Formats: sequence, C-alpha cells, structure tokens
Amino acid sequence: MELYKKYRPQTVADVVGQPEAVKVVSGWIKADNIPHAILFEGPSGVGKTTLARCLARELGAEGVLNYREMNVAVERGVSMVEDLVEDVANNLTDGNRVWVLDEMQSLTLPAKNSLLKVLEECPSYAYFIFCTTDTSKIIKPLMNRCSRVSLKAIKTSSLEGLIRSVAEKEGVTVPDNIVSTIASKADGSARGALVLLEQALTVTQPEDMLAIVNNSDNIDIGNAGLRAFWSTLFSPKPHPWKLVADELEKLTETPETIRRTTLAALDTKLRKHTGAGLSIAKVADMIRIFQFGLDDSGKPGLTLMVYDAWVRMHGQ
Repeated sequence: MELYKKYRPQTVADVVGQPEAVKVVSGWIKADNIPHAILFEGPSGVGKTTLARCLARELGAEGVLNYREMNVAVERGVSMVEDLVEDVANNLTDGNRVWVLDEMQSLTLPAKNSLLKVLEECPSYAYFIFCTTDTSKIIKPLMNRCSRVSLKAIKTSSLEGLIRSVAEKEGVTVPDNIVSTIASKADGSARGALVLLEQALTVTQPEDMLAIVNNSDNIDIGNAGLRAFWSTLFSPKPHPWKLVADELEKLTETPETIRRTTLAALDTKLRKHTGAGLSIAKVADMIRIFQFGLDDSGKPGLTLMVYDAWVRMHGQ
C-alpha cells in the first residue's frame, strides 16, 4: 500500500499542518453541531478529503450505503447530480449519510445550479462535503449555503516532521538533507511528501535517495508507447473508443505516471503552440481533464479520465 494511504490520518486531531482547520472541525464535533453542507478549500494534497473522511467517521457514516465519495473531475455533469439527488431521496439505510464531492471546481455550471435544490431541501440524515482547489469557479449561491474551511499549504517544518515520523514507522532512517529536500519539493503537500519519500525508499544509499528525489519531476514524454496512445486519443480524426482503450491497455506504467506524463506533454504543447494540430482551446481543455491526481481511483479512474477526454475531443 502506498505510504500516503497507509498513514492517512484517521481522526481530525491527526491531520498534519492545518491547526486552524482542525480547530474549527474539532469545535463542530465537540459541540455535536456538524454542518450539513461544508466546503473545504485549499491546495492539492493538504488534507481536504482526509478531513472529509474523518468527519464521516465521526458521523458514523461508513460503508458503501452510508458514505459516497465522487471525483467531480471525472463525474462532472448534471447526470451525476441527478444520480446524487435520487440517492439522497431513496434512503436505504439507517443513520447519517455523507456525500463527498472532490474537485468541485470541475463541476459544470448546470450541475452546480442543480446542487442548490439538494442543499435547500437537505434531509436530517444527509451531509454534503465539497472539496476544491479553486473557489473562484464555485458559484456564490452554492458557497453561501456551505460552512467554509480554508486549508493552506503545509509548512516545511511540519512536512519534515511527517516524513521523519513515517520513515521511523517504516523502520528506515532518512538523512536530514534528504528529509529537507523532500519537504521542499513537496510544495506544501503532505501527500506529495509521502509519494516522494516512497520513491526515495526504493533504494538504500543516501546518494541514490537524493538523486531520485531531485529527479522526481523528470517525466519521459518521449516514451514510444505513450506517444502511440496520445496519437490515437488526440487524433483530429475520430478513432473508436475500443481502439483508444486498447492503446491504453498496452501501457505498463502506473495510472498516475500515465496521467502525469500526459499532463506534461499537454503542458509542453500549450506553451509551444504553433497553431498546428489541436487548437489551443482544445489543448487547454485536455489539461483541465488530466490536471488532478487519481488518489484512490487508480486504473478505473484513469480509464474514466481518458474516456472523458475522448468524448470531449470529438463531441460524442
């Protein structure tokens, strides 16, 4: 199991580097007054979804019937909200239920408007937690119905403490200079720090650890298999979904590596756009699809991401 999953905080008090947010959420729990609509806002990897899961546990909402988590970067339209509305109305279980909508900024405008009615007629057992990295893309009526909690990029000192703690639990000693380098490159993200630590722990020599961490952003966009996949997916000539799926299936890289490499290739294309091939608007649209990490969704999440890109490429 990946380190960031293995050591994900299980209680609000365990969340690292977010003292203000932890104080607010702990206050709700202590007063037994958890809001029915919450918006966690802040950079990627700083604890928004983790806090949502901790709150769900406090509410006793665990298991497939009581807890549902959706990545809006993949499920982003009115049909998703309609499915949510039906799920809320057709309550098939006792106790509290929690719906977590991650990457809320990706939700379409009609879908955001559809959510307003859900919040206005919220049953006593229903709790909605929205997570976003960009509140400017959340409509004001929706934000006004939520209790907002801001999370910040985690301080380097807090990340260093987290890295040392996890390394100790793994029975490994990581030199201070490598701990500092990981914390610096993690850019305020606890998840990012633990992903880098996991990469570093694939070797034992300090110089090798440091080389891996320092080169963690070197993504190979020249990979022949990936280029064949991109050629099929981003072709101006529509290819059948089966062909795109077959090219994806041939790749041996991890789903997150495929996503990150695709994003890097699209970023290069956007910055060096000459007018040939995909329109600049279409390139930007593809970046919006691939910009968010897969977290727990893995291969199914990547497949849905690629399918969304295929549909929007050709308007199907």
